Amino acid sequence: MSKQASFRLVLLAFVGPVLCVVALAQDKPAKPKSLANDYLVGSWTMEGTADGKAVKGSMRVRPGAGGTCLIYEWSFGESQDDMVRGMAVGGLDPEKNQYVEYMFEADGSHLVNRFPPPENKDTGVVHGERTATINGKTSKDKITVDRKGRDQFIYSVESEQGDLTFVFRRVEQAVSPTYEHLKALQDFIGTWVAEEILAEDMPGVAAKGEKVGYRASIQWLLNKAAVQMDFTVTAPGGKTVEGRYLFTWDALKKEILCSGADSSGGRDWGTIKKVGPDKWIWENNWTLPDGKQGSGKDVTTILDKNRTHVHEYTNNVVDGKPQPDRKVVYKRVK
Repeated sequence: MSKQASFRLVLLAFVGPVLCVVALAQDKPAKPKSLANDYLVGSWTMEGTADGKAVKGSMRVRPGAGGTCLIYEWSFGESQDDMVRGMAVGGLDPEKNQYVEYMFEADGSHLVNRFPPPENKDTGVVHGERTATINGKTSKDKITVDRKGRDQFIYSVESEQGDLTFVFRRVEQAVSPTYEHLKALQDFIGTWVAEEILAEDMPGVAAKGEKVGYRASIQWLLNKAAVQMDFTVTAPGGKTVEGRYLFTWDALKKEILCSGADSSGGRDWGTIKKVGPDKWIWENNWTLPDGKQGSGKDVTTILDKNRTHVHEYTNNVVDGKPQPDRKVVYKRVK
């Protein structure tokens, strides 16, 4: 089976404190709440006082584990030469309806925050507790989170080991000028899956008649100057092939380029363009690990309010030999 008929079908299918949902044992586990779009995701400045000293710093928050948690990384201090660095991961305890945050700092401090979620999505004050081990001493402290809006919040602690107050302000990320040419790729941002019964062998992965699965995660990069896709092909017996693609704007040719490679040793390159409100056309070339060359076309139709993508593969040629036309349907899972 050609690389176009295997791995490319995945590509052509698309192109604050930390919060992590705690899974509790139950007869039928509830689906974890996604925090991928939580207001805390992004970059923040932080300034305030710690132990009576003025400090400044920054914090970055990103989703992890498929969006079921948030991961923070921060640093702050009196100067750039004297910074406290830390990391946190935590989440929502659905049984107690509390946010639980587990924090670790480079000096060996370990801290755990617990507080209720605010009633209002964007603003409000909540009070909670912090259990801390700092310099070998433990304490149980009071914390307050005062949300002024989606772009500012105040975190303060009353502690026998020293009070602190931090004001966090969102850092707005500039959008690349390139985004204007790539913004239609928003059609593919997210996670997509599909299955296929192979009409031909997929050498080294699966045989004709076997079912393979495809999963691709697509996200913006570099202030939306590019799009990255990570994909996995899964076959019976647990065999997998992984790959990564990058989509960029060619200002000279005025077209969207895509290129990538996979763990089998093959590589792909080509172009993609939108033709109308619900169709994309891909023109692609590839080199297989054994050196054979291939090319093909995919017409992608967007259906079901962008929850379904139908890919029709035509004009596929490998080593000068025509390949059968195919159709694969992908479903959005996120």
